[in-house]
Amino acid sequence: MQNLLLIGASNYLAQDLIYRIPQSTQIIGVAIEEATDRHREFMALGQANLHKEVLDITKEGISWLDKLINKYGDFDSMVYFPCQNAKNPFTKITEQDFDQAVLVNGKLPFLISQKIIPGMQKVRHGRIVFIGSIWSIKGHSEFGQEYAITKAMENQLAKQITAVYMKDNITATSLIFGSVNLHLTSQNEKPLFTEEDRVIGHQEMAEFIATLLDENKRSFAGATVLLDNGSLTIQGI
Repeated sequence: MQNLLLIGASNYLAQDLIYRIPQSTQIIGVAIEEATDRHREFMALGQANLHKEVLDITKEGISWLDKLINKYGDFDSMVYFPCQNAKNPFTKITEQDFDQAVLVNGKLPFLISQKIIPGMQKVRHGRIVFIGSIWSIKGHSEFGQEYAITKAMENQLAKQITAVYMKDNITATSLIFGSVNLHLTSQNEKPLFTEEDRVIGHQEMAEFIATLLDENKRSFAGATVLLDNGSLTIQGI
């Protein structure tokens, strides 16, 4: 891994991940939030291999990505953290709410992947990780249905990228961290997931993301992976 694109880098988990990336890897951390404690903490990070960018990725198409590639070179790995949730009741979700959720949770991950994959093909290596949501595989009865629906797009995107580009050693994974009781059942009524209440720690999450980025490992290629209190559930390609 030589060039890591970390989108949503002011996220608390992204900061934990930065500490676990080899110093030989150039990290381009794109922060999309300002005036928050997490953003200020991110901007204060002093790693020599971390380059900080503050961008509104929802504007100007993905011309911002062209500028980053021209500045830093092609990316052979990416972690995508951003999500969009209007938190309105189902019947109050506006078309604008839904369009914005599609943009951040579905369209941008697709367009960014589309742009960086040719660079990965040049070096015959690439790792993409989408930070998914438990609600993309489970019904959400309270609020944010547009979030749940559109985050599911990342799960399928990971499968499609891997199906097409595994031959080039390019894989994608949608990683979900469990933090709620899960009652999803299969057709034969057997539980698909073990119920857990405790949220797993940030360090455990970051360690697993770092594993997914390892160029020598493809165990979870194309999968939607649920990491819940140390246990793994995998919905494969």
